[in-house]
Amino acid sequence: MRALLLIADWLLGGVGIVVLTNVYPGFHHVGESEWAKFHELHTRRIAWAVAIPWAFQGAASAWWILNSGFDATSLVHGFLAALAVIATVVGAVPRHAAITGKYQRTEVRRLEAWHALRTALWLVAACVATYGA
Repeated sequence: MRALLLIADWLLGGVGIVVLTNVYPGFHHVGESEWAKFHELHTRRIAWAVAIPWAFQGAASAWWILNSGFDATSLVHGFLAALAVIATVVGAVPRHAAITGKYQRTEVRRLEAWHALRTALWLVAACVATYGA
């Protein structure tokens, strides 16, 4: 199960980096007439790239916490993973809702900032899982 956690953590971090450095910056170059369809396709397709490893991360994190006797490393990892969920729900999801149907530069910039935070949390969680007890 620990291997599954490592795979999920590093996969989320990798997807996060690609989205942060390539996908979201590309949003600024989509034409107004193509925006609504482009954004709808992006959100539908990226959901699969994130939801599956995220589900595995959640299950494997819970397993690690329960089977480690609630040691500090597993709890820190679980906390970081939970913070990434919170950053998504509080920051990224509302930003995506704001840009559904119409490109708004300010909202895309906010989305990029929330996503940078989420990616950092995923990567730190992956490091904790990799180098932790």
